[in-house]
Amino acid sequence: MTVGPGIKLKGEVSDCDTLVVEETVEATLTSEVLEVAEGGTYTGSATVTDAEEHGRLKAN
Repeated sequence: MTVGPGIKLKGEVSDCDTLVVEETVEATLTSEVLEVAEGGTYTGSATVTDAEEHGRLKAN
């Protein structure tokens, strides 16, 4: 799933193989891969196998 430019997501994300954050996400996440693109912000808790950070990642 991609959260693209102009989209803000808040809540819980589960059963998602890959989450790509290009804008703003504030969530609880269970995923295989979290990718925070340049200009993207992820805030919240995250249970992931792999994370790639080019933007801002503030996970618990």
